[in-house]
Amino acid sequence: MDENRRTLLKAAGLSVGGVASLAATSTSALAAEEPVDRWVAADSSNYSWADRGVNDIDWIVVHTTVGSYSGAISWFQNPDANVSAHYVIRNSDGHTTKMVDESNVAWHASGFNSSAIGIEHEWTESQGYISDTMYQRSAAIIDYLAETYDIPKNYYTSMSAPCNASGGIIEHRHAPTNSYCSSSNATACPGPDWSGSRLMDFVGDGGGGGGGDGEFEMDQTVYTTANLNAREQPGTDSTIVATMPEGSAGRIMNGPESADGYTWWGLHFEADNIWGWCAEPWLEA
Repeated sequence: MDENRRTLLKAAGLSVGGVASLAATSTSALAAEEPVDRWVAADSSNYSWADRGVNDIDWIVVHTTVGSYSGAISWFQNPDANVSAHYVIRNSDGHTTKMVDESNVAWHASGFNSSAIGIEHEWTESQGYISDTMYQRSAAIIDYLAETYDIPKNYYTSMSAPCNASGGIIEHRHAPTNSYCSSSNATACPGPDWSGSRLMDFVGDGGGGGGGDGEFEMDQTVYTTANLNAREQPGTDSTIVATMPEGSAGRIMNGPESADGYTWWGLHFEADNIWGWCAEPWLEA
């Protein structure tokens, strides 16, 4: 979005998302600007008014409702809830309600709200699945937010990520409760049926949101973009073989494999004769 258009929106009392910050009714601009179906305002006691812009929003936090779509919407309208999210998506058909303008701070991830946008996905234990339709709608919202606020399309499953990355997509259970990334939210959200890798199948060009954008191939040399743990097997719980310094060159010898919301590649760091699996978001060709 160019700065002239952004200035015009602000002059008209609109955020870059096309919704008046204090609006309580739907607006035709909303549907035109972002992939949502309606605007239903959360109760004003359940979020903090702010004037956030491009430089203030870096993270997207994914949640599941552990309750019905309509129930989540009603709860965010309840002044006793003390909780809210910017978006709520229905599992069956992807129908989306926006409830807090992204310029304001929704209360969805304790200690991590000020620079984040929260997306709630309908899930109940009786449903027991997340539909591709909902993943697709969530991905469309993420693409919109990433473009509007220059948020990287990298998916993280570690509470330390916000201390090591400039922004991205993170699960509620991995969102830290403070700026030192020393503790995560005490929650299992987004739950047992959630798949970060499946969501990322639909984000952007479908390449998984990592540094290679689906273009990595066998025998290619790639480089680490940060001090990166190389592991025995794909997965964040696998034993760390070595921590490779930023800029380390590795040759792709295996992969890709999906685990814990990441695409993983088996690399041989020939200079150090180290073999290990590394996550794609921290690799570049």
